[in-house]
Amino acid sequence: MAGPAILLCVGAPKAGTTWLYRYLRSHPDAHMRAVKELHYFDEVAFPTVTHYREAHRARAEGMRQRLRGTPPWRKRDLRAQVRDHDDWLRVRPGQRGDHRDYLAYLHKGVGRRRLVGDVTPCYATLGREIFTQMTALGPDVRFVYLLRDPLDRAWSHARMLGGRRASDTRTPEMIANRNFDLFLKGEAAGFARRSDYASALSALTQVVPRDRLLVTFYENLFDGAELARLTAFLGLRAVPADTDRVWNPGVSLKIDPERRKRGLDRLREQYAFCHEFFEGQLPERWQTHMAEA
Repeated sequence: MAGPAILLCVGAPKAGTTWLYRYLRSHPDAHMRAVKELHYFDEVAFPTVTHYREAHRARAEGMRQRLRGTPPWRKRDLRAQVRDHDDWLRVRPGQRGDHRDYLAYLHKGVGRRRLVGDVTPCYATLGREIFTQMTALGPDVRFVYLLRDPLDRAWSHARMLGGRRASDTRTPEMIANRNFDLFLKGEAAGFARRSDYASALSALTQVVPRDRLLVTFYENLFDGAELARLTAFLGLRAVPADTDRVWNPGVSLKIDPERRKRGLDRLREQYAFCHEFFEGQLPERWQTHMAEA
């Protein structure tokens, strides 16, 4: 019997990746560990990066503390999550294409399930060299890239970044506007890379075999037909999904007209690239914004 397929969901941030992870984590045919964003290939590409691992360590410690006050019937699941985090903290980035420890982590406890995976939206920014290493992880590696209307994604990203601290006197609206303004001025490199669908799609299609790459839209993701297409691509049964649950929605704020106008101008090339890449078959929301841009 062939081993399970490997899913790499490479992005984009704020485009439904958490919803997809939760769906797959509860799917009877998939085996997803309790750490959603592993950031393994971020550490392969940038060995000096440590903040992802520090965040995983802090999260594991927080769960250990919560165990003390958790009712007995919920402790089993929380302990399993702690074990998954501890297992992950023992994995170190492989050198020269040696990713055995990473693969062992993904596969631990898989049983007879058909899919293991890693959902880390930041991977979309890593480029051809890392994508090439990803394709070589096994005989059946499948990539998913979720896209969301560029303006909506960017504004959601701005609302997510730099959460308000207890001592912060700024309102959530002030923080979101400042984050978005930095993006508009070109002073937020990470933000800009996560908005660059054109570079990610160009690199992915140069490296990943076309039958191993599924690109779909956040705006269509919760439609029954699109979910069936996604599960078929992953080799899974199309089990029902909770399409009403929104994960990590952030603060509900509307973008003001001036920032909206400047954002569309900043993202005009992304709309144009995607219009050509998808041969005009874009969701209605995209088409509306593209016409404005």
